[in-house]
Amino acid sequence: MPGTKGKKLDRREFLRLSGMLGIGTAAACTVFPATGTLAFDKKLAKASVTRNQMGTVVTITALHASPGKAEDAVGAAFAEMDRVARLLDRHDASSPIGVLNAEGRLSGMPDEALEVLNQSREYHLLSGGTFDITVAPVVDLFKHYFARKGEPPPDKVLSGAVALVDGQGVTISGRAVSFARPGMSVTLDGIAKGYVIDAGARALEKAGVSHGLINAGGDIRAIGGK
Repeated sequence: MPGTKGKKLDRREFLRLSGMLGIGTAAACTVFPATGTLAFDKKLAKASVTRNQMGTVVTITALHASPGKAEDAVGAAFAEMDRVARLLDRHDASSPIGVLNAEGRLSGMPDEALEVLNQSREYHLLSGGTFDITVAPVVDLFKHYFARKGEPPPDKVLSGAVALVDGQGVTISGRAVSFARPGMSVTLDGIAKGYVIDAGARALEKAGVSHGLINAGGDIRAIGGK
């Protein structure tokens, strides 16, 4: 990168580059130019960065009295969102959710994944079973058939996948999570995005931001006033 050869990165520069370039993400992403750090008013500076994350376009904006700290906060928020998103990514075979789906059980589930799983169980009960993260086998079956044949799966094939959908079949005991029967798997796509955005918002607040905005493809979290 121009201007960085032989230069030792300090914490601020590392966080800024982490936020803009997606360091540590498994998939390549398009980098959008930052709108820059501008004077918002006489007391606040605004830093804003846009990039691809979680399969959508994410823009994080932070206001702070210090331009440098505003940039730090945005970089820290992107880094935290990357970290949490990786824990919840079922398409990553090495992630906790990826291992759970492959093995049918996992001991020592990380706090973040455990919290989302517990929240998912609550919403499953509140919705009378309508919200169900164990629908993953059905989702994958439809994706497979449409990708290969351009049509939905036949009923006799679909019935086998539907038989694996059982929100009550996910057992959580302490940090251990297991499925009731082989072939079950979970997808957190219906809940993880909001959780990841909330994690980014907490990172902004931890960095001293009182006014900020995270817009992830229309899913929005605001901090402070206008």
